[in-house]
Amino acid sequence: MKQEIYQSLSLDNAGLNFLCINLEQKCNTLQEKNSKLKWRFDSIEQYGTQNCLLFYGIPEAQSTNKGPKNTDCLVLDITRDKLELEFDGTVLDMSHHIGRRKTSASAATPSARIKPRPIIVKFVCYTLTTYVRNFFAENENSKARCLESAK
Repeated sequence: MKQEIYQSLSLDNAGLNFLCINLEQKCNTLQEKNSKLKWRFDSIEQYGTQNCLLFYGIPEAQSTNKGPKNTDCLVLDITRDKLELEFDGTVLDMSHHIGRRKTSASAATPSARIKPRPIIVKFVCYTLTTYVRNFFAENENSKARCLESAK
C-alpha cells in the first residue's frame, strides 16, 4: 500500500514538475516578446514625434462666436511673420494647445492674466520641421520660442 501511494505521488510530482517547467518556458518566451514589442513601440513613437515642435510664448487668441482661434492659423501667422515664408495649411498635419489655460491673479487686465499654453505642431515633412527649428534656434530673441518636442 505504501509503495502504491509513493508511486502515485511520484507520478503526480513528475507531472507537476513537467507543467512547471513548461509554464516557465512560456513565461520566458512572453517576456522576450514583451521586451521586443516595447522596443518597437519606442522606435515607432520616436519616429512619429520627429516632425513635432513645441511653440512657446504665442499669445492665445480670444474666443469668437465661432469658437477659439485655430492653432494652425496662429502657427502659420508666426512662421509667416518670423520666417517670412508663406505656408498654406497643408504643411501642418495637426496642432493644438497643451495643458489647461493658466491665469495670474496679479495682472492688471484680464487679457494680461492669461499665460499662453504651448502649442504642439506636427509638420508634414521633416525638412520643414528642421528649417523652422533651426530658425528659432538661431534667433533666440524671437518673441515666440520653438523647441523640439520631448517624448
